[in-house]
Amino acid sequence: MPSDLSASDTVYALLQVVTFGMGGKKFEKDLVFAPSYIKKSASPSPALGRRGWLHTYALGNDIFESLRLNLFSEELFDHASLSFLKKRIGVAPWEKMPTKEVGEEACAYTSSLMGWLVPIARFCRITDQGLILTSGVEYPKIETGLCDLSVSTITTGTRAKAQFTALRAETKVAPWRQMQAILAFFNPAQKQSGCRGLQLVLSHRHKQMTEIWCAGVQVTEMSGEQYFSLGDDFVESVFKVRPEHLNETFLTKYAAQLEALDQVSNLLSVCVRNYYDSLNAKYQAQKMVNKAREIFWLKCASLGVHMVEAFAKGQSNHSLAAIWDIAELAYDKVCPKEGARQLMAYYRYCPRKR
Repeated sequence: MPSDLSASDTVYALLQVVTFGMGGKKFEKDLVFAPSYIKKSASPSPALGRRGWLHTYALGNDIFESLRLNLFSEELFDHASLSFLKKRIGVAPWEKMPTKEVGEEACAYTSSLMGWLVPIARFCRITDQGLILTSGVEYPKIETGLCDLSVSTITTGTRAKAQFTALRAETKVAPWRQMQAILAFFNPAQKQSGCRGLQLVLSHRHKQMTEIWCAGVQVTEMSGEQYFSLGDDFVESVFKVRPEHLNETFLTKYAAQLEALDQVSNLLSVCVRNYYDSLNAKYQAQKMVNKAREIFWLKCASLGVHMVEAFAKGQSNHSLAAIWDIAELAYDKVCPKEGARQLMAYYRYCPRKR
C-alpha cells in the first residue's frame, strides 16, 4: 500500500471495496475458505447490483435528524415487515467477521440488518505489497426479492409466480422520472414494491422528514464482468417534500404528468423523423431522433424536479406550456432551417401544442 495512505483513507478504501465491489474475475480465485466452494466469478456487491441500483433515503433538517430517521432500532423490527432479517440487527463485522463464503455464519450475517449495511462482498487483506482481494460472503440474488432496504424493488408476474428486480441508477433516466417505482408501495396492488426503507420512515418517523435523496452509480455489465464505460456515471437528486402529501393521490398526479411528458417526447420523435424523411435523409433520422429525445429529457430535468416537489407539497403543477417550449427547442437543435427546402420542412413538422 502507498506509504502516505492514512488509517482513515485505508478504512474508506476498504468500505468502498466491500460495499460497492464490482463483479467479475479480477480477484484471487485460489483463496477458498468454505470447503468444496468453487469460485468462478465474483458476484457484485448487493449494494451495487447487476447494473448499479438506485438507493433512496429520507433526509431531515440536518445530518443528525437524517441519521436518526434512517436508524433501525430493535423496536422497529416489532412493527415492520422485515421477516427476511431473521437475525434482526445482527453483529457488526468488526466484532465478529464472517470467515467463509457460504455456511451457517454467512447465512446468519446476510439474514441481519448489519449484513446489508456493511456487506462483506469481498474478503480483503492489507499487506506491505498491497491489497489481496477475493470474493466474500455470498448474498441472495435480486431474483429472490431480497435486497438492501434503500433499494427499490420492482415486482412483476402473478402473485404465485412473482418475479423481482430492482430500480437501476441510470444517467439517461434521472430519479425524478423514477419516483413512481420508488413510491410504488402507495399503490394497493404493489405494497411489496418500492423502497422499503423509505416506506418504514413514512410509516413511523415521517414528522422529521423534509427531503428525499436518491443516489447511485451506473455501471456496465457483460458476461459477468462489471466496469465503467463511457456513458456510466454517478446519479444523484434531492427532492423537498412534505410527507403528508406522499400518497396514492401523489402517484396518480405524477403518473398523469409523466404520461403527458411521454406523449410530447413521442410526438417530438415523429416530427424529427418526418423532417429528415421529407428531405430524403432517412439514414440520419434515427440518430437525430435519439439526440432530440436526449436534449428534451435533459432540459426537462429542472421542470421534473419542480413537478415532484409541487405534488409532494400538495400543490398543482402547471408546466405543460414550458414542456412544449422545450420540445420546440430540442427540434430546433437537430433540424436545420438554412436552405429553402429545410425551411419548408422545418415549419411543416415543427412540434406545436396540439
